[in-house]
Amino acid sequence: MTETTVPRHHRERLQRMRRIRSLSRVMAFFCGLISAVLPAAVAVFWFAASWTNIFAAADIGAPERYHVTDGIRILAFLINILPLSVLIWGLLRVCNCFSIFASGHLFSEKAVRALQDFSLAILISSLLRPLSSAMLKVLLTWNGPPNSTIFSVTISSDTVFALLFAGTVFVIAWGMKEAIAIADENEQFV
Repeated sequence: MTETTVPRHHRERLQRMRRIRSLSRVMAFFCGLISAVLPAAVAVFWFAASWTNIFAAADIGAPERYHVTDGIRILAFLINILPLSVLIWGLLRVCNCFSIFASGHLFSEKAVRALQDFSLAILISSLLRPLSSAMLKVLLTWNGPPNSTIFSVTISSDTVFALLFAGTVFVIAWGMKEAIAIADENEQFV
């Protein structure tokens, strides 16, 4: 069958599928790239940035009031990398999902599971971020003058939107999982 004898709606579906597969390859590449670059960038920040920049990033003024050491720098890095590690795991899972899509399997249980894992990673990372930030502030201000230790937990609109996004992706993946189950049931009747 030549392309001209294939009905138009089939040709259009094939073109859409090619675009989905191409975009999925691109997304898988960028998710993998970001997963590799993020930890390196965070390490460079924590081990190369000045204390002034670190305190500014942690939203703490007057870094000269606090006695900080390289041991504190290492602990601060470890505290900061925890929510990022969960996010990277999620990025690797969604990278897997995009790779499955790129291979042409849009309704795959493995792809849906990877998408659900991604949403779970976003959720956990979003919940860990404010706690990590609070622990970081305590750590950085611990060795300061009396009564200068800072403890504050901030829930930003970014956190709320990340939680909403995680919930949305989870429900969509759940819906996809149910659609796969229904399609499998229907195939058994045929």
